[in-house]
Amino acid sequence: RRFNVRLGEDVIISADQLNQEFGVSIRTLIVADGYGSHEITRGLTGVATVFPLVQSMSRVEEEVPGVSGSIFLFSSPLSWSEQDPMTRFSGRPQFDKGVDFQGPLPFGVALRVTRAGVDRPQAAVPRRPATPAGAGQEQAATVADPDADQPEDFGDPLPTSVFDGGSAARLVILGNSEFATNANLQRYGNRDLLLNLVGWLARESTLINLRGRDLRSQPVVLTTSQQKMLGWSSVLVWPLLVGGASVGFILVRRRKDR
Repeated sequence: RRFNVRLGEDVIISADQLNQEFGVSIRTLIVADGYGSHEITRGLTGVATVFPLVQSMSRVEEEVPGVSGSIFLFSSPLSWSEQDPMTRFSGRPQFDKGVDFQGPLPFGVALRVTRAGVDRPQAAVPRRPATPAGAGQEQAATVADPDADQPEDFGDPLPTSVFDGGSAARLVILGNSEFATNANLQRYGNRDLLLNLVGWLARESTLINLRGRDLRSQPVVLTTSQQKMLGWSSVLVWPLLVGGASVGFILVRRRKDR
């Protein structure tokens, strides 16, 4: 919220045909052409990326001083944000008009933040925990008066050099982190997207590109029809072949015995 981004606290459900073709659940987003016009997604149009369990995002205010950016990831028009906590992660969700939001829904945004955006106040910041009993004098000396107003704790302060020369800090927010796990990183264009994110944050535009792949390290992802074909093959075709070969072998042996 401090950077004008509100997470939807929902799960985006996809009814796109791509989910059936890729053999993934309705709670997984397949993005092939839902990329915004941004440097991060340069060259990714037509390349699929996979995002399990995505939550949407929206703006808190129309405009915030010091914060600007653009959306670079959208869900398909055949998707909606499931608000019902009973069917977000399990069951059979249904689109509820007036409650759920129809796609396309944004879930990835790239921001540029200037000093004005960093200095914005933020409400309801928790105080630092009190010093535990028995702590040394050096630790106790760093604790402020509990009755005094505590400064906002946002972790390590941003270096002032980031804003030298009028430049802006860069921030990327996604409604999904599963795309970068070991299970999904090598799937389709996920690795390229992650490296493009890092390249953009590091201001290294030459690193933003599609990269060569080692075909031997690519996982085999079966479509729904391929999964059914292999399933029926293991249940019917293979036993029939083994049974037929066995019967043929027995008949040949009987003929020889005669």
